[in-house]
Amino acid sequence: MTAFAVLMVCVFGQVALMLWAIISTGLARIKELKKREIQLSEIALATDAYPENIKKLQNNATNQFETPVLFLVASGFAVALDMVGVGMALGAVLFFASRLVHRWIHVRSNRLQSRFKAFVVGLVGLIVMWLSLAYGLLSV
Repeated sequence: MTAFAVLMVCVFGQVALMLWAIISTGLARIKELKKREIQLSEIALATDAYPENIKKLQNNATNQFETPVLFLVASGFAVALDMVGVGMALGAVLFFASRLVHRWIHVRSNRLQSRFKAFVVGLVGLIVMWLSLAYGLLSV
């Protein structure tokens, strides 16, 4: 598999993960509202009234638009500048795999130490990607 193909698998996987986070949160909210234990007025301005399981989903959906933005931007630059190499692909795999693990931990046990470790792996992946881009730009 080429570095470009690996990067694209990771990009499409990350987008799917982001969509999954949004959709699963929305479905969980709808299911909770159908129970009629929460009134719409309680969640009109803030979502604190939802139970913990939905707060985990909400927080993860929000989290999918933080560091993943740096991943998507780096990927876009690499493709546009024709700088997709081994470093970019390796960083993308590290990042995407860490995001899958991070979501699993976030919406299940939410153990902070484990979640932080997954976050750090993803951060390393991002650093590898951005350094790969920088190296490519300096080599031109």
